[in-house]
Amino acid sequence: MASLSLKMNSMKRLIKTILGIAFRGYCSLFNVLKGKSFILMYHRVCKDKYAAALYEPAMFVTENTLKMHINELSKYFEFIPLDEIETKRDNILKPACVLTFDDGWADNYDYAMPLLTNNNVPATIFVTVNYIGENKNFWFHDVWFLANQCLINNLSYEFFAYFKQRAQYRGSYVINETTISSLIESLKYLEPAKIDDLINDAFVVLNIRRDPKPTMLNWDQVNDISRTVVSIGSHGMSHYILTNIDKKLKGHEIGDAIAILKERINSVSKYFCYPNGNYDDETIAIVKEAGFKGAIGTRIGYNTDTSNSYCLNRIAIHDDISSSVGLLWFRLLQSYFYSRH
Repeated sequence: MASLSLKMNSMKRLIKTILGIAFRGYCSLFNVLKGKSFILMYHRVCKDKYAAALYEPAMFVTENTLKMHINELSKYFEFIPLDEIETKRDNILKPACVLTFDDGWADNYDYAMPLLTNNNVPATIFVTVNYIGENKNFWFHDVWFLANQCLINNLSYEFFAYFKQRAQYRGSYVINETTISSLIESLKYLEPAKIDDLINDAFVVLNIRRDPKPTMLNWDQVNDISRTVVSIGSHGMSHYILTNIDKKLKGHEIGDAIAILKERINSVSKYFCYPNGNYDDETIAIVKEAGFKGAIGTRIGYNTDTSNSYCLNRIAIHDDISSSVGLLWFRLLQSYFYSRH
């Protein structure tokens, strides 16, 4: 059965690769992407694949994959800053490509920045202000860390028993990437304070020490980045899903975050990045009141001059779906399809 599954996955990758290469040829031949802008959404960049541990596949590209993306995309697109997406998109010969990185991970500084600056590729890193320079991690990072430690220490049953009791999680007792991703998805829409208490108590109940390694950017790194071709943008104060909180807290998350960034660094992006991609009319109104020129979410697709500046589409990119030229172009094909349907 495992062998059959591997064969099926290999066949799917081959089909996607062929379709991706065909789409690249189609775009080159007919120039169908002219006047369109593609905003790519990255998160973490690692030296190599985390083969020895569980990790969230949708969160990572390797350094080599990002290097390949830059080399490949530069042949067919013009990299432009996000802040210039509306003015440059229709005034360049190639379609526009914007690179964005969410959350403010320290590995962006270690592995993405050298590639971006050495190749003069503009990008925007959206930081979560309350995590800058703090020795703490996002709660979902803590869940992955707990899962890995419980897997190592044969505590899989205890891990899931805890979340079944405290959060009514209904999944299996097997720790793998699928079950942990499902658990995180089920926790996302709890009240922020409840999530924090749940994760803090989990470390105590399961007798696990927290990850001692800082994973987020510090203020010196943020300042260094802001002086390069890469800009810093706001991802809110605490990465709260904005549609889950009241208007007052939304105002704090959006307005206070940009105020602190403007106070601490020379230049800040005029675009806001919705945590988890969630927004509603009230959120958009507060983003406008805070002085932002626009905002980006997570809905797949390209953008044109008729796109809503406060609901710009993006294309989620990670290693599993973009580790080859053909797979990268298949992902662009998907965004092209979704925008047209």
